[in-house]
Amino acid sequence: MNLQQKTLMRYRYYFPHETLREIAFKTNINFTRVFRLYNGLAMRLEEFEIFSKFIQEKESSNPKSLKVKKVFEELVPSLTDQELDEWIEIFHRRLYRQKLISQFSSEATSILA
Repeated sequence: MNLQQKTLMRYRYYFPHETLREIAFKTNINFTRVFRLYNGLAMRLEEFEIFSKFIQEKESSNPKSLKVKKVFEELVPSLTDQELDEWIEIFHRRLYRQKLISQFSSEATSILA
């Protein structure tokens, strides 16, 4: 996974319910361009900076997440491969559970609407 894909995934993580049209309006990037970026077209530096700015603003709004990130960055070099694999597995399970909950709640909302 390249930096562009990671950035778009992180943006989607923090703003999961935004449509491409809303993303285009918010970032002031043409709708067609946003569509193409999400479909693999190479991102320009200025577009990367725009998405990164929104991600950083969201991350800085939660100081605990920054603390966890810093601690983990310090810890990673001292962990063995097995310990890293265990942490990765824990995070993957947590993300999977979160996606299931998000999907369930969005489906329930659409059924009730």
